[in-house]
Amino acid sequence: MLGDTVNVGDLLIEFDIEKIKKAGYEVVTPVIITNHNSFESLEVTEQKTVELDENLMKIKA
Repeated sequence: MLGDTVNVGDLLIEFDIEKIKKAGYEVVTPVIITNHNSFESLEVTEQKTVELDENLMKIKA
């Protein structure tokens, strides 16, 4: 919903990644920030992949 916030640890989606892989689909997820000008700063990690509890980016509102 518009105006909702996401906090660390919030469940956003559930799926069976092994089933997706076995079906032959890619498991790469693009992340697109369309309102980047609305933030004071946006820092993106240099990592190409991230694991659970690793930061993908830091946004300062």
